[in-house]
Amino acid sequence: CLWNNDWVDIGPEFVEYLEKKKTLFKTTLSSVYRADEQSIPAQQEYLELLLQTLYRKYPNYYKITPSPLTSSSNTEYKIFVIPTNDEYETKDYKDCPLKLATLLIQEDICIMNEGKSNSEEQKKFEGPSGKIHSISAASVCFSFSLPSKFLL
Repeated sequence: CLWNNDWVDIGPEFVEYLEKKKTLFKTTLSSVYRADEQSIPAQQEYLELLLQTLYRKYPNYYKITPSPLTSSSNTEYKIFVIPTNDEYETKDYKDCPLKLATLLIQEDICIMNEGKSNSEEQKKFEGPSGKIHSISAASVCFSFSLPSKFLL
């Protein structure tokens, strides 16, 4: 179970980063968020794992109803981020679950797919298995320039 790991952290810049992400989403969305439509199931799985982790690990930062620990898949949740007073509902993000996930945590998020090279340019990035990994959904506000990396 991922919630045992430290894959999500809340640091001293938590509120500052979430505010910056909201601003970037309003002003330059295509520069910081991109998602292939085929990645929606993976985005949804990531969001469900994230909600479980936040519910268990950070009850002083998030109020999530109903409990993601006892709910079934496709349950609609209400999320309240206590330090920022932001409220979200998963039903508003059915077509873009990763967008909601990134508004909840300070980390950047990338979902990658493994596939075959479709071009000579892609063959440069093949690993030993002869396959490449490409970003199929991402929210990158702080790590690197997303447009240059998306679905290479």
